[in-house]
Amino acid sequence: MNNDEGSERQPCFMRKDLYEELKNLANESGISIYKYTNEILEAAIDLEKNGIRLNMIRDQILLLFKIATNYKGLLLLAPFSIYKESSKEEWRKFGKEIMAYLLQFSNDKRITLISTLSLLLSFIADINVNSTNTIFEARSPLFADEELQNTMIEIIEGINEIAEINIRIEKQYGSIKVKLE
Repeated sequence: MNNDEGSERQPCFMRKDLYEELKNLANESGISIYKYTNEILEAAIDLEKNGIRLNMIRDQILLLFKIATNYKGLLLLAPFSIYKESSKEEWRKFGKEIMAYLLQFSNDKRITLISTLSLLLSFIADINVNSTNTIFEARSPLFADEELQNTMIEIIEGINEIAEINIRIEKQYGSIKVKLE
């Protein structure tokens, strides 16, 4: 794509409130609204072309940013094998603590639950969420290890103890499916 100021322009219509917000952000960045809008759209199109749904990645980035900037000590990078050295109760407690913390920033328990699951499991599994955000599925060859799969389920159950949403967890070889009712 071409982001030169002199390139041929095409009309693009949007809500007035979005335009005003774009204009303010462009001014803060010290660039024209034309250039700023093109930069945003180029990045968005690139993500979509690479199979990354914008609304899901936005939620994950916001979630990760909130954790990283507002709560030091909740997450710690550790060797993958650490899950075998911790009890089920510790993993359930971890799920409860992270959800209790994140719900301080969101009123939507369902979206927070899905975003949290996506963030936590995206490092080890392929994540699929249906369009109505009612079915979450994580698939990974690592889930052939029943102990790891059970650990992830403990985290999910801990998260849900705080979210208090009716869910059903289905465990299959290589996958974990969470259905929100």
